Amino acid sequence: MSFFGETLKSHIENNDVNIYKLARKSGIERTAIHKIMSAGRMPDVEYVQKLINAMQASPYERDELWAAYNISKDGELLYNQRLKVKSLIDRMNAAFEIPDFVSAPPLDVLPQSKAAVQVTHGGLAVNNMLDDVLTREVYADNPQVYFFMPYDYEFFFDNLFIKYHWNNEFKIKCLFEFSKSGNIHLKQRNENLDVIGMLLPFIMRSHGNFDAYYFYSSSPLRDRSVLPMPYYLLTSQCAVTMNAEMQTAILYYDSAVTECYKQIFNNAKTKANPLVSNITSMLETVNYYGSKTGVTCNGISGFGSHPCITHFLDKDMINAHLSAELPNRDMLVDMTTAVYQHMHETSNNGISTSYFTIEGLNIFVERGLIETLSDRIFLPFTIDERKNILKRMIIAVETDSPIYRLINTSKMKTPKCFYVDVFSGSHMNIVVGERTGGEVNTVNISEESIVESFHDFLINAMGTDVVYSKEDTLHTLHNSLNKL
Repeated sequence: MSFFGETLKSHIENNDVNIYKLARKSGIERTAIHKIMSAGRMPDVEYVQKLINAMQASPYERDELWAAYNISKDGELLYNQRLKVKSLIDRMNAAFEIPDFVSAPPLDVLPQSKAAVQVTHGGLAVNNMLDDVLTREVYADNPQVYFFMPYDYEFFFDNLFIKYHWNNEFKIKCLFEFSKSGNIHLKQRNENLDVIGMLLPFIMRSHGNFDAYYFYSSSPLRDRSVLPMPYYLLTSQCAVTMNAEMQTAILYYDSAVTECYKQIFNNAKTKANPLVSNITSMLETVNYYGSKTGVTCNGISGFGSHPCITHFLDKDMINAHLSAELPNRDMLVDMTTAVYQHMHETSNNGISTSYFTIEGLNIFVERGLIETLSDRIFLPFTIDERKNILKRMIIAVETDSPIYRLINTSKMKTPKCFYVDVFSGSHMNIVVGERTGGEVNTVNISEESIVESFHDFLINAMGTDVVYSKEDTLHTLHNSLNKL
């Protein structure tokens, strides 16, 4: 018996459901239902939907049945991987939700340091020491933090993010360990996603002040884990070393020690891979995308606050809408055309998906703007152009070429002014538009296991509750077209 069969049987028995009525109401033969429950037969998505609807299951029961079905179909590790990616998307949204009233305490309320070397024991005491060190660094002339920390040290990352919010000049460089990307077990891939989860809030708000580097478990850098104090934190004022359990820390207010550890960090960085790269101008963004046009890609998937309209743009349209105020405009027109043409060709040769929110669609319909491109970069589309794009999008939805679906934001929150492009087998880009009307901020991630985890989630999102059905998407697009 499959896990789904066990769960279905349990719900039927607990709710005293009549099998004969269930078969009649769902349109599924009674013998088929018995085989699902007892013989481990796996139904398709349509059968599951019919059974759940016929049972009149509560929202909680529906979620439990769908979870059981997906675990039986894909295995628990892959199911958990997709849950982790979904939680990462929610975490992207949370990166912009720090309350404005959070502010740094006055420097004079902090305890004064009394010794050049301080040893601290116990988890709470170590946490307090790190909080003190990071708070002091907020007031430094050139606030900076270099660190090598375990990814699951939540107190540290949450605390650092608050400090990062207090001072936008805070510069962070960090080093992490990943499991080897090639043919790694799903369990290790999920651990890699946990690392990204801790870093996403920094990545989303970095504006070039956050640099992360990673090495693989097979790297010689892995030998650092056998040291008695393998983890460390450096600021412009001090160094802190910690044991593997984060129960003992040594604080050094000594420039020689700090410089020594900074050299250790820099040496490790030269042997590691950059996890993210930030691109903060339109020219750099297009240059970056252009550099990837020759890279083999197995398909493009994406999601964000607005529909991707790449497939509907040509050189004439780009030339008509790219702002005349942009420097190197003629070069940008040619480069952007080449990039969009490459993306169009790539999506035709592989699986291509685009998920977007109703809010982002409404902005496009009402104002003719794509959220991540302000009107300082891309001029609004005319009403006739919007009509034409929506008509072509409706045809694409009907033929699933490419696949367009609306995001169910009650199940998966998506930030505003935001889009993620995932190029399977290559890289992914997180594009964040400036709410103040400035240029876009693009963050690139090329670590293979992260890219493929996101791509897997997106191409398998159809038929789940995180996106609306083809019928609902078409209905919404037709309503949008009628508004024009």
